[in-house]
Amino acid sequence: ELCAISGAPGSGKTYLAIILGLSVARGHFNGAPCKKANVMYVTREESRAEIHRRIKIQTEGRGESIPGGFHLQTLEQQTHTWLHKNDSLSLFGEAIFARAEALGIELLVFEMLPDFFAGSEIDRQQVNSFFKGVVAPRAKRAGCACLFLMHPSVAGLAEGSGRSGSTAKFGSLRSVLFQRQTDAGIAVKLTKSNYEQCPQEICTLVWNDVLRGFDIGEALPPEAKPPQGNNQTQIYEALPEDGD
Repeated sequence: ELCAISGAPGSGKTYLAIILGLSVARGHFNGAPCKKANVMYVTREESRAEIHRRIKIQTEGRGESIPGGFHLQTLEQQTHTWLHKNDSLSLFGEAIFARAEALGIELLVFEMLPDFFAGSEIDRQQVNSFFKGVVAPRAKRAGCACLFLMHPSVAGLAEGSGRSGSTAKFGSLRSVLFQRQTDAGIAVKLTKSNYEQCPQEICTLVWNDVLRGFDIGEALPPEAKPPQGNNQTQIYEALPEDGD
């Protein structure tokens, strides 16, 4: 499956992706069991030193070790890293998936999406080709899920959905987690899933001043989004306060 974490710059997407990757490699997330699998984290967003620093905060700072099934691939020396070109995998894309197959990777994390997709995000045909025609079949052959980190559009931020660019991208993804800043921390909400009720608050990233990293906190109450447009406002105001 192809999934995504969406959030504004600085909203902690990297930390959440690292936490998820380490959790899957260990087989438990925040005290709850999850499927244990090998993970590869591929990034051009941060330097190797910075990613290592964040990984150490989430492991050694908490008295834990880095699980053996967690693999890191930084691309500081690479200049061309898009996954596909002309409706086929690029040499880079094939190398990444071949490496994933060799290591038995079942969760492949890409940070950030623009570094791996050279097309136009608002071109529906290109987006469909990237996700459905090229990456998804190769991921299926490799036996791994792909998790892309991406920035939401202005509309995606305003409506709290996390969608970005073309609606074809949002439609091509099986699930999307959206991060937003709140007084309690960074709230993580499931805004799309083919198999779950949406939207659904999942958890909160709470900053730890001692470790200089994030802890996982309880999910917040459902977000109350104001109605958009005059007609919606009139309908909203006409509803009884008890919600019936």
